Amino acid sequence: MSRILVVDDQPDIRELLKTILELRGYEVEQAIGGLEALELMHVTDDFDLILLDVQMPQMDGWDTLTAIRERYGELGPRVVLCTVKGHPRDLIHGWVLGCDGYVWKPFDLNAIVNEVEAVLGRTTPDRARTRRTAIAEAETMLRAVT
Repeated sequence: MSRILVVDDQPDIRELLKTILELRGYEVEQAIGGLEALELMHVTDDFDLILLDVQMPQMDGWDTLTAIRERYGELGPRVVLCTVKGHPRDLIHGWVLGCDGYVWKPFDLNAIVNEVEAVLGRTTPDRARTRRTAIAEAETMLRAVT
């Protein structure tokens, strides 16, 4: 069973994601922000995936993702960004920082589950290839809007 850490400052979103993921058989813990997430990760290093909001007080998702990659490297826990930030620049930023997936709010619950399952199923080479492809696609989108 995979362990997932849901990081979001909105309690209703955390609870909804926890419930949906637990119904799919995942073990889920929650953090109200980036600082709490990093503290939990210092206590237990065995999260398989972090579902991470970007816009949070104190420590946003960008800084949290940066700290995760600095500590664990690109092969550390998988990180799926779950955010309203959907501009191509935001996508590029997230993928360059080392996310493994990206889901926009407001989200479809099936889309979240599908993304979590896809990301957990990727091999190490697949993770790197997905990042490169996603960056290239976002750069193409950025050129189209500028």
